[in-house]
Order: sequence, then C-alpha cells, then structure tokens
Amino acid sequence: MPLTTLLSPDTAPLTTLRLERLQLTRDAVYQLIVTGGREVVVYPLVGGLTVRRAGEVWHLPGRAHVRQAPPALLRIPGGVEFELGCYLDYTEWLAADVLLLSTDATPAAWAPLPLVQRPEHRWTHAVGEGTHARQVTEWVTPPGWTLHVGETLNPPGAWSSWPAHATPAEAETRYADHEEVFWVVTPGTGLLSLDGWYATGERALELREVANSAACVVPLGSHPIVFTPDAWGGYWWGYRSGVLQKTYNRFADECGVQTYVK
Repeated sequence: MPLTTLLSPDTAPLTTLRLERLQLTRDAVYQLIVTGGREVVVYPLVGGLTVRRAGEVWHLPGRAHVRQAPPALLRIPGGVEFELGCYLDYTEWLAADVLLLSTDATPAAWAPLPLVQRPEHRWTHAVGEGTHARQVTEWVTPPGWTLHVGETLNPPGAWSSWPAHATPAEAETRYADHEEVFWVVTPGTGLLSLDGWYATGERALELREVANSAACVVPLGSHPIVFTPDAWGGYWWGYRSGVLQKTYNRFADECGVQTYVK
C-alpha cells in the first residue's frame, strides 16, 4: 500500500501525534486521505504531487533530493473532516515521497482554511559551530496551528539538537503538551541519544543507532543526534506544541552546557 503508518499512539510513546508516509509511483498515482477532523501537515520529501478536495486544487512542487531546499507544504485544519485526493505529478516525476504529520484537534472559534506554504514562509539558517554546526530549515507556524515542521542537515561527524531544548521545570509547564518525531535520511548511520520525558509520562534514557528512513519519537529534554564521519545526515522533524515558534541561542552567554534553547 502506498500509505504507511510509521508512528502512532498505538505503537510508540505518543499521545495524539501520528506520522505517516505516502509513496506514489506511476503504478500507484492516487491515494485518498480522510483527515478525521485532525490537523494535518502534508510534506513532500521528494517528487511533486497535487492535492484535490471538491473544487479546490493545491499543487505542491517537488525537489529531486532532500539536500535541496524544501519547496512547499500543505496545512489542513483540524475540527472538520476533509477528504483529500493525492495525485502524483506524473508528467514530471517518476515518484513522490510524502510525510503526513497529524494530531487531534478540537473545533476552534475561528475556521482556518487549508493553507499552502511556499519558500517565503520558511527560512534556512546555520545553527551552532564546529562539531555542532548544522543547517536548519524552519517553516513558520501561523497563529492557531499546533503542528511545527522543518528539516536539519548535519555535515559528516557533526551533532544536532544540542543543547537541551527545555529545562526540567519547563518540561512540566511551558512545554507540557510537546511531543516530537524525527524521520532520518543518511547514506551512513547515526547515533541518537535520548534523555528526557515523553508526552505519555514515560522516561526516555537510551542511546539508539539510527539508519536511513528511521522514524523516531524524541523526548522533551535532550535528544542530540550525530552521524558517522564519512557521511552527511539529515532528519525531518515535526512536533506538536502550543508554543508558537522556537528560537535558537542568540546572545553572548548562551554557549555553555547550562544554556537551553527557548
């Protein structure tokens, strides 16, 4: 089947977050997606697709490989069930590889419409130095939405996701509704160090080897990842949070082990 569930509350330490993968080819150019009232992000990794709903059409242009800049994504609001027809743009692409991130949602007082975000809605910047240098692409999360997505690209042998993203106290208050997943792409292998708490309340304390196409739940707290010295590594990340947008270290004293990304 072209639609596969990678992570869900049934199989992983998640409360509402679900990560699915849609793979379209010229032998399977179509897939119906029923949102069930969940908030959804449709994120093309490679290749392009067209999404249709009744008389509405959204074109999501593709890219040839994941080290190119991501071209577009589609946000589907929660609270109302949508039936989406996903079609491969087969005149240009042999295939499309797409991630769908979703979470439970309740009807809001306002009714947002499906939203296509394009390059003007993202920014790419360098984060860290030396063995912690990486390239991060973040998509703007508009007010009223709870899903946040982006990509991180590590040079060979470099670490990401350091320092920790929240203090222990913040994990219980400001970020209490946070849950996050990674999807890894690399020609080599990586190590993912987990030290924190999942949204389910479970303790995470583990060193895990990750390979290409690994899907992982990462805890709030510390989850640095490094790839082998002979291979670059990247990961798509998506999380659910009521905090509108994260920021990285910005000031002169934010360089020590006691510094936390806000």
